[in-house]
Amino acid sequence: MLQLDLRMKPPNRSLQLALVGALAFGATPAYAGWHLFGAKDKAVTARKQVAVTRHVDAIFLHGLGGEPTHFPLNELTHALGALGTDLSIEAPWLRPVRVDSEGVAHSTGAHTMTDQLARARAAIDAHEGPVVLIGHSFGGKAAIALAKDRPDKVAGVVLLAPSVKMLYSYWKNLTGERGLPDKAKVTARLAAHEQWLRTERAHAEPGSKAERGMTGELQYLATMQDLVHHDETNLELGVTVPTLHLHGIEDDAVSIHYARRFAEQNPKVKLVEFAGVDHGMHSRDGILDRAAGISMTQHINEFLKTLEAK
Repeated sequence: MLQLDLRMKPPNRSLQLALVGALAFGATPAYAGWHLFGAKDKAVTARKQVAVTRHVDAIFLHGLGGEPTHFPLNELTHALGALGTDLSIEAPWLRPVRVDSEGVAHSTGAHTMTDQLARARAAIDAHEGPVVLIGHSFGGKAAIALAKDRPDKVAGVVLLAPSVKMLYSYWKNLTGERGLPDKAKVTARLAAHEQWLRTERAHAEPGSKAERGMTGELQYLATMQDLVHHDETNLELGVTVPTLHLHGIEDDAVSIHYARRFAEQNPKVKLVEFAGVDHGMHSRDGILDRAAGISMTQHINEFLKTLEAK
């Protein structure tokens, strides 16, 4: 029986990474309003009456634009606690960002897959035993890669609307072409676009919204350029550890059709679909939010129980 009793203190500061210029390329900020998990639910208030039956340490990998204030992980831990699971989450947040009064994001730099993988590997290595990875959107893609890379240290993965086709969508919006050509062509096209952006920015009025907006686009472009080097065409394939994949049918950033194809190609993946739920894993319907949140929590809890039994 696998014992997941891997304690780790939560981060002592909140960091947010930049997603800038995303809307220009058809991406959606991947923050989640997880009031779904219902911290005020009666089951949560009764947590003290439930005996803890398992201890699980997890590493959470957030998406582009993710931050603790938009993804209150404590709600998930509280909801699982009501079901007897003591979930301790380490979240290696990347690069702070702020949004000015005109809606333009400013960051210390672009968030890349290389950055996220390096920080997550460091967190994984800090444990003596296996951990569970929880990844949302871009972070879900990173979790898949880490599980393939470190099956000895990753007991299981929980995917929340993972961006299994992120570069495909970016390429289509940038070029109008369907499908993804070879790496050399992608690299050359993105380099040309970077040069164009830098030239246009040089002619813009310093400090103007246009100039700041193009700076944001360059940061997002750097994320895509880095993603090319992580074998995008195969990154979503070959999952070798138990994986729970939760995805909203109304996701307008990563189509449910991609999620279904991903699950079909990977026997280790269990896909659970939620009607009326979007990429942020929430909806605008309060009643639906509560029902979906309870269901998600139950699925995650059952998944963690199966890992414990292995």
